[in-house]
Parts: sequence; C-alpha cells; structure tokens
Amino acid sequence: MNRSLLLIVGSPFTAWLPLFLGAKKSINRSTKIVLHPVTIGVIGLFFCAVISSVYNRDGLSFLASFVFVLYFFLIHWVRDELLSFERIHRLLRALWVISLMPALWGILEKMISTQIEMTWMVKLFWNPTYFPTVENYRIMSTFGNPNVAGDWFGMMSLLSFYFLEHCDYNKKRLIISGNILFLCNLILTGSKGAMTAYMLSTFVFAMLKHSKNTWRFLIFFSGLSALGIMMFFNLFETYNSRDLIWQGCIEIIKKSPMFGCGLLGIYPRIHEVHGHNLLISISASLGVLGLSITLYLLAYIVRTLWQLNRNKVRMAPILTSLQVFLLAHSTVDFTILAPQIGIIFFGICGLITHFGAVFLNQKYPSIHLNLKRIRRGLILKPRRSTY
Repeated sequence: MNRSLLLIVGSPFTAWLPLFLGAKKSINRSTKIVLHPVTIGVIGLFFCAVISSVYNRDGLSFLASFVFVLYFFLIHWVRDELLSFERIHRLLRALWVISLMPALWGILEKMISTQIEMTWMVKLFWNPTYFPTVENYRIMSTFGNPNVAGDWFGMMSLLSFYFLEHCDYNKKRLIISGNILFLCNLILTGSKGAMTAYMLSTFVFAMLKHSKNTWRFLIFFSGLSALGIMMFFNLFETYNSRDLIWQGCIEIIKKSPMFGCGLLGIYPRIHEVHGHNLLISISASLGVLGLSITLYLLAYIVRTLWQLNRNKVRMAPILTSLQVFLLAHSTVDFTILAPQIGIIFFGICGLITHFGAVFLNQKYPSIHLNLKRIRRGLILKPRRSTY
C-alpha cells in the first residue's frame, strides 16, 4: 500500500504504475461490476473517447482513452478493499504522511530558486504550455505543474482539518505543523485558482462539521495565506485570462459538436493541453455526448453527498469538501486530467458510491465477470444481482 502511495506522490509518470498493476490483478480474478452511475459514467466516457479518436483518426487520443479503463478498475478496488472507516482512515493517514516529503521538497525548491535558476525543472515533465520565470518562480515539487501541486497541497491541508477532529491530543501538534507546511507550499505554488478553491472548500468543511476549532483554524490559515500571497506574489495581479482559450475551445465545439476532437486533440488546434475548464474541456474533446455523461456522473455525486451529509455519515464532510475543492478549481483549470489528481477524484467517487450503498441503501444491478484464458479463448460469465 505505502509503495503504491509513494509511486503516486513521486511523480505524474510513476503514478500510472499502481493503476496498471491494480487493473492487471482485477483482470486475473473474478470481478463484480456494479452498474451505478459512476461506473456507467466512466465506461461511457471511455466509449466516447474511443469513438472521438476514431472519428478524428487520432492514435494518441485512442491510447489515452484507456485511462478511463484504469480509473474504472480503481473505483472497483476502492469498493472491494476499503470496507470500513478504519481502513479508509489508515489509507488517508498514510497518504498525508507520505505527502510531507514533497512538501519539504517544495520548501527546499523555493529556497534553492532564490539562489539558482530552477526553471529547467519544467523540462523534466511534459508541460509544453507552461513557461516559468526566474523572478516569480512557482514551485512544482513532484507534481510537474504549479496548479496540480496547489491542488495536492490544498487537499492535504483539508485532510489535516479532518485528522484534527479525529485524533488524540498529543498528535495535534504534529498535524498542525504539517498543515502549516502544506499551506506554505500551496502559497508558494502561486496558484490563485487552487487558493480560491481551498478557501471555499475549507468553509464548506467548517459548515458541515459545526466545529469551533475548525473555524478558528480557518480564520488563522486564511490570514496566513493572505499574508503569504502579499509577500511572495502581486496581490493585485489579475488571474491569467482564459478568454482566448475558451474561445478556441468553443470554435472546436462548433466544428465538431457531437464527437469533439479527442482527448489529446485540443493541443494541436489551439496549443493548449486542455480548455482550462472541466465542462468546456470535455465538450471540446468528447463532444455533447461526453458532456452529458459527465453531468450525469456529477449529478449523482452531488445528490449522494447531499444525502450522506443529511444522514450525518462520519466522512461525508471531508469527502464533500475535497470534491468541492476539485470542482471549484475546475472552473478555471482542468487538473483532474493529471494522473495524481485524477486518482484522488475517481478514488473519492468510489468511496461515495460505497457509502451510498451502505448508508443510503442504494441498489444497482451488477455483473460478475470471470475472465480466464483457456483453450477456447476468453470466457465471459454475466450474472445480474444487486449491490
């Protein structure tokens, strides 16, 4: 488990390895596929991506389509392995502790950048549209992009609030110290979108938990973040305009509204990897059908989280705040496209479906797949049941 988390946190390239290994294990054993909206949504996005890539004759987009297959197996791994609050808590705790390493590296990266030119680091990652400057260097740590790093450190700070509510008194100093470290890294990424999403999601968490301690920390960290932005970045600098990018994506949608241009088709057309907005990016790359499936998936997530919070499920506030963080930042970016953030997003979706089945008695049909290679070839054994 810890080795997989190290690979995920280590770099966007090694983050794929646990997904490949998990998918291989699932294929080699009997798999129960629950046909809930998240599963249907991911399968639907996969077929949309395949059709779009074939329509546009884009081989790279065709290969990229299988990312949804990996996320499909991730969702089912979450359902099969994380069966109790204790297991989920241990996993999140291990992820939080391991994330301290890139946080320490982020501080060191910023310190070194004041003495040595560090913009060459962007060349270690495939990031063709980001050009860092020496004057206002934004840390990337092990995530390859400041906005992706901002998402990660912001979510780890949110987990700190959760752990403060569910830990012994003698561990609170360590958690507070880690939270300060994560927030400092969030500030040093210079990601205003991530910072805005962080403030909104922390407010949501405080509202849902009804905790005075969380409100105190929220006020303290809000002041610290505002001070950090004024110290390291121009407070009155406006957000980078997304207008031209959005206009370019709208032109792509007009030319191919049904099929889009493929998962990786935006870059050759407007020289941007994505449309810097979740819904615009999906519409441009996968067309109207892909957008409809995405809205269907998100509607289920929002409805289930609302019901889980009404039933006062223990982990509902933190899951809600994490999703609010990612979706809020997705209004001006598309960091879910990055593997490290995508794993978090779809992993949370898997937890939400599991909690929906356990606490809300949601029932969906399922299919048992037994994939074995024998002399006759590949055997498929479907059986209808309920989750």
